[in-house]
Amino acid sequence: MEQTIEDIQQLIANELHELEVVISTQAHSKSELANSVINHLLKAHSKRIRPTIVILSALANGLIQDSTDHIELACIIEYLHTASLLHDDVIDHAKKRRSRDTAHTIWGNTASILSGDFLHAKAFQMTTDLNCYSIQQVLADATENVIEGELEHLHVNRNIKITKMQYLNIIGAKTAKLFTLSSQLGCMLATDDSNSIQAMAEYGHHLGIIFQIVDDCLDYQESNSKLGKHIGQDIQEGKPTLPIIIAYQKCCEQDQEKLAILFRDKSTTLNDVKPFLDKTHALKTCYDEIHTAADLARQALYNIPKTQYRNALENLIEFACKRTH
Repeated sequence: MEQTIEDIQQLIANELHELEVVISTQAHSKSELANSVINHLLKAHSKRIRPTIVILSALANGLIQDSTDHIELACIIEYLHTASLLHDDVIDHAKKRRSRDTAHTIWGNTASILSGDFLHAKAFQMTTDLNCYSIQQVLADATENVIEGELEHLHVNRNIKITKMQYLNIIGAKTAKLFTLSSQLGCMLATDDSNSIQAMAEYGHHLGIIFQIVDDCLDYQESNSKLGKHIGQDIQEGKPTLPIIIAYQKCCEQDQEKLAILFRDKSTTLNDVKPFLDKTHALKTCYDEIHTAADLARQALYNIPKTQYRNALENLIEFACKRTH
């Protein structure tokens, strides 16, 4: 039977309850404006996917049950994710996030950016309490990678000619890195075994790739109304995501010229490019990529002892592949 994210999280319901307490208390700022901006997003409906991965990865690799380090680390990752959302919405001029008005449309760009910066600072402040230099180092290096991925994605905006490999490298840094961090650092709390840590890092990377490509596909599916954002937003913003990249690569030369012109035009809509996607079966090819990433994520978990927590991590792969919003 297909499991929902709530089914998967039931295993760690107590830990997630503790997490919500930490998220609320640690995020408090002396600035009431920052509190308003941050709470608007933190208290919106969120699946807490990345914190779930942190907690499951720590427990799957033998973390002692009475430790609270995995809760603190899960909070750190959620703060970094929320900070990135605040920044992304400003960069993308997004009007909706989780079916609500974005923070910058309510309080302005400056307040959103600075509130995101505050969460970044709070996350790194909290890492000192973990008293683990190796975790701090991995976190710092990964943050650099995420920012570089964001910059590279901006650099290729409206460039439909980038390759699939270029794109996978970009989302590997920009999106999948936080998934990698969640699984890798969760494991590092429990063990110093390098094989386990590497396996969990690979699991997180491939899971993050799945989430991003599924998001790419959902933005091109008119029938989907649960995303909480405008369908076709990627094409209007000129973001070269996998469906349009594949459609361009599989088109005949004449259609490539037409598609390239459309992609550079800011007035182009989903309906304008949909015939090219349909003709090339681009979405099906994207889902083939998703299934490949799923197989790689499962293979990575073979190196981890089989427990109820590993089973939950496996179920997350299935959930990620079948998401509809």
